[in-house]
Amino acid sequence: MGQKTSGSFLKAENIFTVAKKGKLIGGVIEANGEVRAAVIGNRMERKTLIKVKGFNRELLKKN
Repeated sequence: MGQKTSGSFLKAENIFTVAKKGKLIGGVIEANGEVRAAVIGNRMERKTLIKVKGFNRELLKKN
């Protein structure tokens, strides 16, 4: 993926953007593995919803 996506519906095994400049702004991002971007979401723009299957926040807090 490139540097920026805005208001998109993305669904993939993993979603990666350009390491230091990549932005995911607005829309729905669904991944089975990982989502990597320098910036995810923005208070001034559209709502950004991130769904990562298998991610357990409670398990992460325990470690």
